[in-house]
Amino acid sequence: MTPQQQQQAHLPIHAPLDLKDIPTIFLPSPHNRNPSFRLPWQTSAPPPPTPLNTFFLRSLASAETEIYIQTPNLTAPPVLTAILRTLHRGINIHIVTSEKLMILEQLVTAGTTTSRCISKLITRYQDLCSSQTTDLEAGRPKMGDLRIEYFTPKGQGRGEPQQSHLKCTIVDGELVILGSGNLDRASWFTSQELGVAFFDKGFAEKLRIDLEGALKGRVRRVL
Repeated sequence: MTPQQQQQAHLPIHAPLDLKDIPTIFLPSPHNRNPSFRLPWQTSAPPPPTPLNTFFLRSLASAETEIYIQTPNLTAPPVLTAILRTLHRGINIHIVTSEKLMILEQLVTAGTTTSRCISKLITRYQDLCSSQTTDLEAGRPKMGDLRIEYFTPKGQGRGEPQQSHLKCTIVDGELVILGSGNLDRASWFTSQELGVAFFDKGFAEKLRIDLEGALKGRVRRVL
């Protein structure tokens, strides 16, 4: 076995785990024909109130300590707004996404790209942090910490993953949301998606450890 094959053998592609006693909720998100496009200077339209969309937003709104988000793209305005609101409540958020994945598709379906949205998110977050002194004096909680990383492959070798297409959210180390739903505008407004929520601290902890191991050396921090 070559060194590269040995390295790939340690990727947690399959991790045995007994899920039979873990409470779960299926979260469908049916296809919607109306994309609700808006011009850049207009307020973004609310997303369809699908079970998946609604559950995700409520999970962020009810978080108490920290949130981990891994998504191929991040362009859905409702998600970006919810992230800032959650940070403003003092909740720490760690985001892993892609800088240059499906750029043409993003421009067509969202009129923007993940990298642009991330740049705006960082700017808005830093603006909120700069006004933190006033907020603290008013009795508001300290801004949560925001950590953002782009998935970056270790090289171009055979078998090395060139992109990350995982959609995963872990809330407070005990709620896990997995499924097909991206956090881009297409998934939130038009595409048919399906998510599953798992309520189990052990599962959340095991998944987080496996993800950290798989991403070691494969992320570039931007904030």
